[in-house]
Amino acid sequence: MRVFSFVRFLLPLVLILATACEDDASGTRPDVLGDIVAPDPGTPDADAPGDAGDDAPEPDGQSIDLPQPPAFDPVLAASLQALLDEHVAFSPDPGLTLTVRTADGAWWSGAAGIADLADGTPMMTDTAFRVGSNTKPFVAATILLLVEEGKIDLEAPLTAYLPEYAEWSDIPVRLLLNMRSGLPEYLGILPLIFQLVSDPEAPIGPRDILEYVRQAPRDFAPGTSGKYTNSSYLVLGLIIEAVTGNPADQEIRDRIIAPLGLANTYLDLGDRENDALAEGYIDFGLAGPALGLSSATETLLPDPHYVQGLLVGTRLIHPAVNWTAGSMVSTSRDMAVLVQALLDGDLLTPASRTAMMQTVPAQLFNGLVEYGLGLQVRPTAHGDAYGHGGLNFGYQAGSYFFPDTGVTISHLHNFLLDAYDGFQDEMLTLIRDGGDPDFLPCLRPDDLFKAFDTGAYLNVAFKGRVNGALDQPPIAGNAFLRLATADGPVPFTGIFPSAAIETSASGTNVVLTGYGLANDGDADLVITTLVMGEGLFSGLDADGRKAIGMANLADFFLLVAKAWTREGGTDVVERFCYVALSDYRREGEVKLCGGGDGMPARGDMLRVFGTAPYLDDPTLVAATLGQIGLPSCLCLGEDGEYAACVDAAQAGRAR
Repeated sequence: MRVFSFVRFLLPLVLILATACEDDASGTRPDVLGDIVAPDPGTPDADAPGDAGDDAPEPDGQSIDLPQPPAFDPVLAASLQALLDEHVAFSPDPGLTLTVRTADGAWWSGAAGIADLADGTPMMTDTAFRVGSNTKPFVAATILLLVEEGKIDLEAPLTAYLPEYAEWSDIPVRLLLNMRSGLPEYLGILPLIFQLVSDPEAPIGPRDILEYVRQAPRDFAPGTSGKYTNSSYLVLGLIIEAVTGNPADQEIRDRIIAPLGLANTYLDLGDRENDALAEGYIDFGLAGPALGLSSATETLLPDPHYVQGLLVGTRLIHPAVNWTAGSMVSTSRDMAVLVQALLDGDLLTPASRTAMMQTVPAQLFNGLVEYGLGLQVRPTAHGDAYGHGGLNFGYQAGSYFFPDTGVTISHLHNFLLDAYDGFQDEMLTLIRDGGDPDFLPCLRPDDLFKAFDTGAYLNVAFKGRVNGALDQPPIAGNAFLRLATADGPVPFTGIFPSAAIETSASGTNVVLTGYGLANDGDADLVITTLVMGEGLFSGLDADGRKAIGMANLADFFLLVAKAWTREGGTDVVERFCYVALSDYRREGEVKLCGGGDGMPARGDMLRVFGTAPYLDDPTLVAATLGQIGLPSCLCLGEDGEYAACVDAAQAGRAR
């Protein structure tokens, strides 16, 4: 069993959590205005959901006649709003916003879900988010504007502007911008991380953080490799201040934010309140261990707050800590305006824009990304996406321009951690097709999910493409998993879930699998599996629903296992033991959207809601496994196949 590189993905997540991605921001230059300035929300079209504004904003002190953008297609607007509503129903996101600019210059913004779970504040199109590494394009653009003015030379060593860092005299400015500096990641320095989370009220400055970086070994010699590091962008912030004599946030505001009319964007230094800022949420069972916030280190948090089992991450560290590497607050509309201005407007000269878009490979998470000067280039089914992803404690962001289609998008989420490739692909398909007049969102019936009665229930929502059994890596979908306990609902492990068709001697099933890190014991992973048999996809009632009981338990069967990976930190599971499964003594229920026509095929979209009675009593679990012919523990054999562990010592061995 190869675990979708999950272990290798999660463990380094802390290195870029506050600022990069999944899966998945905000002297006057009149020439940058015009087609690249998004309209204000204005009065929404009564026939088009979301905001399709009519008037473009005017920077203070200017009166400019701007061309009116075309009206946004109401069919496409309705389709995009339906997609947002459906996304919230199936994903762990409390809420999200989306802004789209089509190739003809029409703008639209939409929102769905909740901005604040504690008081039920709805998400609005102008809700603000911490956008993490969506900060980097602002910083890179500011540097390039200073290059255009002759104040910075990209080939000059950083010590030409910051002589106090003499040991880094071999690093040119360009290598700071394109992630080839070799500077170690400050978010990977554990003493610093512990300091940040233990005292979130303390505004640790960039120079203090860089002192930790100076003491750490370099990742490689400058220019010899590429690796994403936020440390470089703290140095760039200091260079901006050194050459201008002004605070970096002021230069970014004067050169980028104000000319583009980004009224809801600012570099957060922790000195202002923003009532429009969404609360950010972390699924502690998924992202917590990767943050160094597992059960062993949770006590470091001085005053953790939880809502519906989710850790509130909005103020987990001081907002100014990531500064020019990732402290920007913005909206999806402002972020789309920025990306459009950078890559298809006149904010930069053609030479600067060309330089920005020239990429080199850089390591990000467990793979490579093409990285330019403050922007990422990602291949998609709709052409290369130029822009940036962003993570922060409780937030994810993705803001991209697609040169092949002329489309610009920005989607912001108040949840960590999830994957949004499927969501983004579906969105771009709708944009390409001009919407779908028949698209109705699949939403969960209010009475489907169950609360604790005589036992717990696992409530599940999943949406994603069905993979073939051999597809690697599988295409991940989105899932919402909550365990209804006597103390209320709590998040359940299942990050980057995927569905695949699997055939065995017992028949053909669609198997939904998700992973998480174990918070207790010595296991490395928790694997959540839902087996959906052929019988599930027929005999549904008129609403697509079916009761699940003892007679048809195989139609929707839950298995939860703890797993141990092969020694050496690989992603190969050496042993796993079942610790929970469906309780056949109680009934569950399932609703399928668009189902009932038989087993889905590879590539089909699966949309399913379900509630499974949950049994985790060890004695009853072992008895039930025996009745269905499954061993309690399986071990990886020399032939590469899993079989019942041969003896108690093998079954109980941690490694």
